[in-house]
Amino acid sequence: MSYTYQPSDGASPDDFWGPKFLSNRDITGQAPIDKAVFPGIYLTKACFSDGTYNGDSFQTCFSNLLAIGFRRFVIDLYWSVGSQQFQLCPASIPQVANDTSEDAVTNSSQRSPQLLRRFELGLDRRQTETISDNSTSASTASEDVSTSDIPTSTSSTESAQPTVSEDDDGMVVLGPYRCTDGLTVEAIVDVMHQYIDDSSDPQAATLQILEFNLNSASSASDPGGPPQNVTSEELPGDTASVGYTFWKDLGSQIYRPGDLISDRSNLNLSWYQVKSADRLPMTGYYNIEKAADGVVSTDDGWPSELYLLLNSLQRVLLVWGTIGSEMDAYDLEGDASYVFPQGSLSAPRKIKQSDTGEITSGCFYSDDTTSVSRVNNTWAMATIDQSSTALQSAFPRNMTSCGIEPILNTTLDDTSAEDDYNPYRAFTESIVLGWAPGEPVNTSSPGVSDDEDNDQFRCVVMDSSDAYRGSWKVVNCQGNYRAACRVDGEPFRWRLSNDEIIYSGAPEACPEGSSFDVPVTQLENRFLHEHVLNETSRRRISDIIWINLNSLSSDNCWVTTGPNGDCRYQATADEERNRNVLIPTIGALIILILTVLTILVKCNVNRRNNRKHRIGPGGWEYEGVPS
Repeated sequence: MSYTYQPSDGASPDDFWGPKFLSNRDITGQAPIDKAVFPGIYLTKACFSDGTYNGDSFQTCFSNLLAIGFRRFVIDLYWSVGSQQFQLCPASIPQVANDTSEDAVTNSSQRSPQLLRRFELGLDRRQTETISDNSTSASTASEDVSTSDIPTSTSSTESAQPTVSEDDDGMVVLGPYRCTDGLTVEAIVDVMHQYIDDSSDPQAATLQILEFNLNSASSASDPGGPPQNVTSEELPGDTASVGYTFWKDLGSQIYRPGDLISDRSNLNLSWYQVKSADRLPMTGYYNIEKAADGVVSTDDGWPSELYLLLNSLQRVLLVWGTIGSEMDAYDLEGDASYVFPQGSLSAPRKIKQSDTGEITSGCFYSDDTTSVSRVNNTWAMATIDQSSTALQSAFPRNMTSCGIEPILNTTLDDTSAEDDYNPYRAFTESIVLGWAPGEPVNTSSPGVSDDEDNDQFRCVVMDSSDAYRGSWKVVNCQGNYRAACRVDGEPFRWRLSNDEIIYSGAPEACPEGSSFDVPVTQLENRFLHEHVLNETSRRRISDIIWINLNSLSSDNCWVTTGPNGDCRYQATADEERNRNVLIPTIGALIILILTVLTILVKCNVNRRNNRKHRIGPGGWEYEGVPS
């Protein structure tokens, strides 16, 4: 079965959340991806919590999670020795052994002897080990035994085969699991491929991180039991490995370990090639070295999301999670070209919280320092495994403001993301950078007067009052506030302008050595918020400040390039409008030209046909116009 990206109606962001998610991507997309915060989720908890691995349900569930904004997926894969595939179902599905129809016998006789042997071994390793030494020796003496040599009488192996049934939905029932045959790793690839195609527009593209936990499937005769140990001979070859399976379909869309090494070795030819001011990556997060020949390199930097999406055109990172001990023989080295090693894209962080959701331990914010080297939250993340905690929007939002990525490992409201995606969407919405609930408002927002001019809602401030606590809101650009100024391009050092000015004067108001800017991560926003609180207390000034974010050039298009910045998508929109006008116009002109040519041809034919042929003196003919 082929799978596709097909979310439920209403799962994709609406006209309010679409621009909000886009602004979040564009702002955080300037930070290195190891510092940005991506909402993550365990696929098993969101889609298979009841033990049902249905193909159609998976397609909808996974599609919904992509549509509502999850960006990191932790995926459990199980290697089935019998089918020689990585599957999502935790138990082996004994297709051949339990189908006694004539077609099944024919199909099984066409299978390679080695595959038959592997299938038998995969049914129940523990029971086959009880066969006598002589029987074991006979059965394993040669991998080249033909199918005609397989005994037709009931053997010890056959007695170990389980009785498998199908339910009313056509799913195989295996102890605690109900599984669709064929729900393999290729299903993930299929949906991802279609999702990438459907979101290839620059405004829709996002980066996805797929983390794989590798296990072997349990025996079909004991589906609820432990996973089976797998030898190297029973594991996949290079063309069936996880990394290659993704690479052969997604190809250059995957950002590989080798790409990172290449990018780091010469920043002049990689990240520094970005020319657009609104896509420039933050450089204050990693070490850089400049060689005598001018080549700049780094040993610890990561690219920004916007660089990957819009410059190198790469959308997916693959990384290993946990590797079950029974899979120790798996050739991780063979997948090293495609999949990042364990721990390279994650750094678990222990945190504690209060009853109100405040992070009391483990937060990366510190009053004592703004040094990046001492506030190193590279790939920091923590797992949320309580549904009640995850549904409290304050807790995941406080995690992100501490520089920690929340990974959801629980089933929200006891329902899958296929049946009800709303609680999962509320989770992703709760950690969007900056915006206060209900913001950004415009003339269509609840509570806004119909006679208000939409131009009143074009510029953004951070409000550090108790009601907003460092969140962002839109205000009239003619208001007077101090400006947020980043010091020396460093992530966590901020100053405020000495004077209150209107928005257009903010860039010039910043003190020397600083520049008008916007926080590009939740942790940066926390440092700026705390700085404003300190300044407000010390200087008795307003707790509302300008940040470098506006939609002056185009409604609902938020830019970080100052008062005169242009919407990066405006040219694309104009080109689309021009295309929509030009194509029908050109088509009409072609039709008009063809019509004129047709009329001229017909007129010429008629003129020739209407001429009279007369006999002249001497018998010669001449053409004349009828009188």
